[in-house]
Amino acid sequence: MHLQSLYLFLTILVPSILALPSTPPLPLQLRSQTCANSPSIIAGTLFTRDLTPPTRLPRTNPSVIWCAPGTQTYISVTTASALPSTPLLHLLGEVSTAIAAQIQAHGDSLITEGVFSFLGPAADGSAACALHVWNANNHQISWGVLLAATRALWDYMYNTGSFGGADFEIFDGGNQVGLGVVGVVG
Repeated sequence: MHLQSLYLFLTILVPSILALPSTPPLPLQLRSQTCANSPSIIAGTLFTRDLTPPTRLPRTNPSVIWCAPGTQTYISVTTASALPSTPLLHLLGEVSTAIAAQIQAHGDSLITEGVFSFLGPAADGSAACALHVWNANNHQISWGVLLAATRALWDYMYNTGSFGGADFEIFDGGNQVGLGVVGVVG
């Protein structure tokens, strides 16, 4: 008797399961975020195009996704306060140079203790700017990913004119690997 009930149950259930759509439901498809600097590129995929700054960025969300060329690294940046461009661009340029030297001398590896801080010099009467980055989401950030993220942050500020203190998340592919802040010290 139980065998017949099981057979009847399976003959009803199996066709119902097979009739389910094979594509994911719409909310899962909408999760893909695109790069503000190249809207046809899904964030976290290899971004191989030259940068062509957009004419205007969407402002529906205070954070902007900005992809680093030649990598799968991208940042989600939220600018909090306006600052002069010169000290910020100078700081990010110095940080990129220091990280590239670290990689050249010691290879690409994980950042010691998962924290990186860099204090830029005060110039032209401006306050000093600093960058601070740390591991996030139970992942570790490497020097190479930090270099790509720093260059993406510089590129974002330069191409959009959004110079200011900012919070940012660093992603390598689909994984959030770091958090960071940049701004004036003191």
